[in-house]
Amino acid sequence: MSQPASRVRLPIGVQTFNEIRQQNLNYVDKTHFACQRFRQGKHHFLTRPRRFGKSSFVSTPKALFEGRHDLFQGLAADDQWNWSVRRRVVVSVDEYDKPITQTLDAPDLARANRDNLRALYANIKECDEHIRFSSLTGVSKFSKVSLFSSLNILYDLTLGPRYSSLCGYTDHRPDTFFAPELPGLDRDRIRECYNGYSWGGDEHLCHPQDVLLLFDQRDFPAWWFETGTPSSPSLKSLSAAACRPPASTDCTPPTNSGRPLTWAPFPPRPRCSSRLPHHPAPRTQGRPLPPPAGGLRPAAP
Repeated sequence: MSQPASRVRLPIGVQTFNEIRQQNLNYVDKTHFACQRFRQGKHHFLTRPRRFGKSSFVSTPKALFEGRHDLFQGLAADDQWNWSVRRRVVVSVDEYDKPITQTLDAPDLARANRDNLRALYANIKECDEHIRFSSLTGVSKFSKVSLFSSLNILYDLTLGPRYSSLCGYTDHRPDTFFAPELPGLDRDRIRECYNGYSWGGDEHLCHPQDVLLLFDQRDFPAWWFETGTPSSPSLKSLSAAACRPPASTDCTPPTNSGRPLTWAPFPPRPRCSSRLPHHPAPRTQGRPLPPPAGGLRPAAP
């Protein structure tokens, strides 16, 4: 399929809010969430898959508190933000879990990194009266390693309808923000292949990386799988077992229920036969059960 001339300036590989706006790239407005968050607690925590827009989520408050009104012209925050507010201390930690997830195969180093992070978060808590806002984002949620024992005041935004669409594209966004890119593409197939994420809201979400690369390359592979597989051998093995597609599959997106480091995809659909079958998981007081013997296997093509 021939690639048409670019009609929209796609923010491929550009992660920060400032860069997207300064380069006049197409931006799906999420700034109303930033304004809303400042009225909903002080220390926020969020997990989302890789390449899902977390860096933009983290950098937006920075631009607000720097008073970069020029970057918000025409966006929701233009009217919702108090631009007379003075600069305050804002702490943003992106990929907070990376020092641990990349050292899972070196336990001593992972424990040392955990202790260093715990000391950092203890300092954040001690300086609480001087901090206006703090935000921690990552891919994984560690609840059993005492990482946040010194910072026990986090407001977790990960699950629930209020912030479910904070990152990612809801189903109607391609029709509005990227309408010039749609001609020549099967809209139902876009929805079928890439619109499979949910964190408790009413709508499923598309992975931004998948959609942007689809518009650029005009093809339907599982773009996220190639760019989002973790580097740790242990996590890479789990991801590959759960998501590696059969050779004959024409679209094979991994899906995620929003629970970090667990794979709970939706039931198979005709054109995406590599999705895992649905097996209701028994509840164990919030703790996921260990993988079944033999590991996770893809559904038969």
